[in-house]
Amino acid sequence: MNAFLSDAGTLLSRALWGGLRRAFGLRKGRIYRSLGKGKLSSEQERLLAIMRRDNAASQAPYRATEFWVRENHSFDDLFHAEGILDVESQEINLRFSGHAPSRLLQYSAWMLYKDIKARDRMGLLRKVPAMVSAESGLGYEFEGNRVSWDYLISVDTLYAISDVCEGLWTEPVVVVDLGSGWGRIGYVLKSVNPRCTYVACDLPEGLLVSSTHLPRLLPMDKMHTYAENRAVPEFTKDLLVRGGGVRFCGPQDLDRFADKAVDVFINVSSFQEMTRDQVASYFQVIDRKVRGVLYLQEYWDGTRIGHTGQ
Repeated sequence: MNAFLSDAGTLLSRALWGGLRRAFGLRKGRIYRSLGKGKLSSEQERLLAIMRRDNAASQAPYRATEFWVRENHSFDDLFHAEGILDVESQEINLRFSGHAPSRLLQYSAWMLYKDIKARDRMGLLRKVPAMVSAESGLGYEFEGNRVSWDYLISVDTLYAISDVCEGLWTEPVVVVDLGSGWGRIGYVLKSVNPRCTYVACDLPEGLLVSSTHLPRLLPMDKMHTYAENRAVPEFTKDLLVRGGGVRFCGPQDLDRFADKAVDVFINVSSFQEMTRDQVASYFQVIDRKVRGVLYLQEYWDGTRIGHTGQ
């Protein structure tokens, strides 16, 4: 009953604001900000502005297209209205990659959970809990294990990669996650393998979310901030391994990664949002930078996983 009332309240709130926006062009976040109640700190606003300038000054394929610049600027409203809190259940995640609470989602999560449990050789379901709040309706407890949809698809992805990368769970591998979102894959991986280096790489809006949220989820890990990485002339394999931890980079920063400095390159659900020319250019970059495993999910003709040149 409480979950139903919560869902109903959320739907009513969205309907109300949707009606007001259509009638008067109102933006909830803009109103909050004008009243001095915006949910982004001045430091977060400055960081977002710097990241946007850096990306806008970059060349293809790294620079966001005009469509994505317009689309991502609409996040300003969400940021100031919601802040960056329980990210997995917020509109900033649900809008593109998440799912609203529903019985169908719970059933789907249960089926994926059972599939993963049958091949959970690392015991991830027991060792690494999902962190989304239970009150959101997106966190489930199955057989004493706390899971969510974002968590389960991250575990599934990592097990697929580990089938061709034996050192993923134990070795100091360098993993670059292009289009990382809030960093769900990095959360699971770093929780199991503290020796790895995880690079969250995304456009400014996604990077603001991950660089705010991951430090809360991984308080014992070293966080290399965007400002710190901005000053690095070249990301060599030695620098990345010695530094360890988590790094936050924009797509344009891939140009400063040394040849074969990356062991695992991941892209989930963003290459199909680019033009073929952009993707072709990214593949030229990947061919130089990555020595190891390439994982592409939902690329035009389906998931691809395999080895790049050694």
